[in-house]
Amino acid sequence: MPRARGGGVGPVLFGGNVIPVLCPAGTGIFLWPEVGRGTEKSMNFRSVSVLIAVLAMSCMAHATPYNLNGTWVEVDYWAGSGPSETIVVIDWNDTNGPYITESHAWGYRWSGTKYVSDAVTAICDAGALIVTTSYGGAFVDDAFYHDASIDTDDHTSAGYSGWWWLGSSADGGQTWDGNAGTITSEVLVHNQIEGCNMDSGAWTSATLTIPVPEPAAALLLALGGLLSLRGLRQ
Repeated sequence: MPRARGGGVGPVLFGGNVIPVLCPAGTGIFLWPEVGRGTEKSMNFRSVSVLIAVLAMSCMAHATPYNLNGTWVEVDYWAGSGPSETIVVIDWNDTNGPYITESHAWGYRWSGTKYVSDAVTAICDAGALIVTTSYGGAFVDDAFYHDASIDTDDHTSAGYSGWWWLGSSADGGQTWDGNAGTITSEVLVHNQIEGCNMDSGAWTSATLTIPVPEPAAALLLALGGLLSLRGLRQ
């Protein structure tokens, strides 16, 4: 049976063949089929269904992959309701780090006209994120985040003398437009990503990283697509 360095192996039975479940620390789980006669034939529709269930259980304690207008983002949790949606990303980079995960993302849904401040308030009310502001809530002073189910770090910019860079992206983070106003004046746009970046070197978006799905979650998404195609062919 093949093994991975630094990870545990637990056997799972699929169609009469033992397939080890590899569990490298901090990377979710991976499944590695044992190579042998009949292995490929045994990975039938039912086996893939069980495989997806195992992967789903492995991702339960982590953020959820979400496709926002063609961009996959690892979203910690959602807040609000309505037909419009955006994702707010905060990247602490190396400020008070290093961190297991330097950036985190949260989703927000709404109706009508809302501002970045509305999204931030709703996300804070719905979970573990704490954002402190000044000047009537217009400027971000600090963003503190600790969620043991996501990672074990205390993310904060406390004690750092600098500025938070704020901006938005309509193309999945390939390009960013700097926010020239405040979070209380910046209007939310459907399918747009709102970014908040703390860089110890400069006021910039260059180091802002959007969190992407972990390998186990990515494999789960791929297997889900495979299962859907198989269902359509039947």
